[in-house]
Amino acid sequence: MNIGIIGGNGFVGSGIRTTLQELQHECTSITRENYAGLKGTSFDVLINANGNSKKYLASSSPKEEFQASVTSVQHSLLDFTYDLYIHCSSVDVYPNHEETSQNSEEASIDVSQLSLYGLHKYLAEILVRKYARRWLILRFGGFVGEELRKNSIYDMLHGVPLRVNIESKYQYF
Repeated sequence: MNIGIIGGNGFVGSGIRTTLQELQHECTSITRENYAGLKGTSFDVLINANGNSKKYLASSSPKEEFQASVTSVQHSLLDFTYDLYIHCSSVDVYPNHEETSQNSEEASIDVSQLSLYGLHKYLAEILVRKYARRWLILRFGGFVGEELRKNSIYDMLHGVPLRVNIESKYQYF
């Protein structure tokens, strides 16, 4: 199976790539550096693990965050061919993380209740559903692991000042 991984050198993408390679799958990491040269490539499966994880950008630079979370997804949907598109999204598309009835695939999402970051992630999901013939959307929470290079857990472990909003809520896997 020929698998392309957008963001294949990032924290999530490299973990996916390592696991798939251990299972003897042929993987191509698609990065900022080689993206243009790989445009037009065909894959059995295209995994988009490229999504922006810097939630603060939605407040400080909403245009930049929109480009990173939404526009980049649309480009990937159109720049490659694939039989299956797997999109790594975020649990931030759910406005209420505490109520399980409101954070399942069947729950309707009230976009007026989403953070700007969550809205951008949800808009990207809509694009995936529209453009990809076959798709799978995975909604991730926060991560910890050996290659972690950023987030509040990393900051605490490395003496970096915490930059969190007092209303932030976290979930880690």
